[in-house]
Amino acid sequence: MNNKFSIIPIELDDGTVVKIEVIMINPNEDVGLKLIQFNEVSKVIEKISKTVIASLKKVSPQKIKIELGVSIGIESGQLTALLTQGTGNANFKIALEWNESDK
Repeated sequence: MNNKFSIIPIELDDGTVVKIEVIMINPNEDVGLKLIQFNEVSKVIEKISKTVIASLKKVSPQKIKIELGVSIGIESGQLTALLTQGTGNANFKIALEWNESDK
């Protein structure tokens, strides 16, 4: 896959416009200066976090810490959260904590 990077403006939910570097999934696609909404990426991150936390609550840790390494791609004018880049390895880390006194 021959991806190229581009810097584009995106709009956050509160109306703030920021510029981010994205991976162009289809390098032939021209996104121009179209303002793209970030909420689709944040929805994906939220869904992943909720799914992982719901699964991990079954082992009853006192603390759950999730670190997501997310790259942002653009395809067909939509932002996409990318957790992998061609390797098949998910790019996130999970830490669970239990208190010894709770046993």
